[in-house]
Amino acid sequence: RGPSPAFDRLLRRHSWSATASQQQAVNQLQQVFDAHHQGQGSTGVYLYGPVGVGKTTVADLLHESLPSALRLHYDEVMHMLHKQLHQHRSKIGGKQKTGAEWVRYLGRKMARGKLVGPVSFLFVDEMQLPNVQDCTLLIPFLTELQSHGCTLLATSNKAPEQLYLVKGLYRELQGQLTTLVGNLTVCHVDGPDHRRSAAAAGLADPPVFARQPAPALLPEWQARIAQHTAASPAGTSKDAVDASFGRRVSLDGGVLHLSWGQDFLRFGHGMAASDFHALAGGVAAVFVEGVPQIALSKRDAARRLAMLIEALYERRALLVLTTSDCAPSEIFAQFDRYNPAPPTEESKDPFSAALRALALQGPGAQRGPPDTCSAPPDSAASADPPRDTGRDAGVDPAAELGEESVPQQFVRRKCSDHKCGGCTWSSYGGERCGVQKTSDWALLETQLATERAMSRLGEMGSQRYVKEAMERL
Repeated sequence: RGPSPAFDRLLRRHSWSATASQQQAVNQLQQVFDAHHQGQGSTGVYLYGPVGVGKTTVADLLHESLPSALRLHYDEVMHMLHKQLHQHRSKIGGKQKTGAEWVRYLGRKMARGKLVGPVSFLFVDEMQLPNVQDCTLLIPFLTELQSHGCTLLATSNKAPEQLYLVKGLYRELQGQLTTLVGNLTVCHVDGPDHRRSAAAAGLADPPVFARQPAPALLPEWQARIAQHTAASPAGTSKDAVDASFGRRVSLDGGVLHLSWGQDFLRFGHGMAASDFHALAGGVAAVFVEGVPQIALSKRDAARRLAMLIEALYERRALLVLTTSDCAPSEIFAQFDRYNPAPPTEESKDPFSAALRALALQGPGAQRGPPDTCSAPPDSAASADPPRDTGRDAGVDPAAELGEESVPQQFVRRKCSDHKCGGCTWSSYGGERCGVQKTSDWALLETQLATERAMSRLGEMGSQRYVKEAMERL
């Protein structure tokens, strides 16, 4: 029993081959499973790595093997905290307590089984901590859960050391985060993007993504959805769906139709990630028409589209999308951290050009891990902020690789500085144990969100995903 045998069955069923890091992560999760059944305590595991390498897949194996286990997406956790905090403050005169005190109270309440039922194991998928506001709520909450014996499992695209670089993170929260992450076993997971492999195995027919003009695509899928819904036991489609906090969204036969531009911006205005998750749980499909290659200056639109894609993927809902000036795979190309695409005619504007020039400043680093982990300069071992590796070595990586090959600066630390468990490859640096630093945190978080969205789009266009989405109706 446990994750390891389940992983072996999964490999055989799909004819997959596991990477060494995936197998190591599964072995670590098996240890957590064994400790749980032997009545021994386990603080948990933190899995990190690039998008699409199987972090959630292997983590789900542990979640499905344990009783009283709760699985929540990061956005769902934050929505739960905000909602519970508001309700409890309204009931019990919470104005006399700080937000941190109340989330610690919620952590104790969940650990005792009085919030969402018995919970001895919490799995948080896509851990992000993009800003200090989220840190103020989530860190005390998870710390309280951990102190009451709850096992934590988290997956993330961020290396543990990257979490400490949140702008505005004050000393007390840094200490709590250090303790929280220090109690978890950190595993790095690497490998090919399995979602793109799913697309390569077979695209949906008719396709769900196309470049305009494609006048018959949306009507054809509308008819297919109506036919499938009529044949289902319920036999009816929704005319509207409730998003979080009372917002109601109108539907046409269970389908939400959006055109890019003011229509999409008006729809997305004021909507948080929790609203998109609530929406995705109630729609049959979402049609988005005329999406361009999004310019850097339109980062808010990019972020909202990425949130919509994330929510639909999490709920296995259908997305039908057409583009106006680029291939569907190039929607977020200008947000690529390594090889940003040149602006299209539609996205050319002075602000985008300025942002692109800013993103490309500074020396870069190579994209893949070197064959060996060479020791960094002695100065990197000091307590002072790490300097740029290229300057320390007297080498300008941008001169060797071309300044436009990488959009951000990277720094490097000794493995012992952040206890990563050895020379692990971090997706945040061009070298092993690299950590990305930037002066534009909002752009970095948008780039990370668009990376996740593009990986998900690769699978959402596959025949297998579309079949699952239609069966969900």
